[in-house]
Amino acid sequence: IPEWAPKSVRIQAGDDDDTKEGGDDDDVVADALTKDLAALVGSPELTAASAALQAADFEKDDDSNFHIDFIAASANLRGWNYRIAEASRHKVKMIAGKIIPAIATTTCAVTGLVMLEMYKVIQLSAQAPADRIVDGLRSSYINLAVNIYQAAEPG
Repeated sequence: IPEWAPKSVRIQAGDDDDTKEGGDDDDVVADALTKDLAALVGSPELTAASAALQAADFEKDDDSNFHIDFIAASANLRGWNYRIAEASRHKVKMIAGKIIPAIATTTCAVTGLVMLEMYKVIQLSAQAPADRIVDGLRSSYINLAVNIYQAAEPG
């Protein structure tokens, strides 16, 4: 094992500092990785590995698939890195159970806003070009965390 030696790394001290960040060998490492990835494209190993991959449906209540165990372990490892308190498996399961409904709610709300925008476009396109006044349109904003829906004039 070769003896460890620190690299010379440059770090920009502030916005007005024009130092180019990175190490001396960043370009060499990036070129080597690019060549390695290019060699893998179309290789039988990569083709076989990607053919073996299958999508898995997330099911928090099925303990035989170990989804919650993986999420809890990953979250706790990340927490240890950033000095965040650990979460129990039960707490992780509760949080994961709330994410799916939140995603569905957000998707529905955003879809509704998109349809409101579609109505605006249809109404404007029905008018003669000289009569189209953009000032009548509104910018919509939604914040589900505090249950706010706002419409404001653009500009």
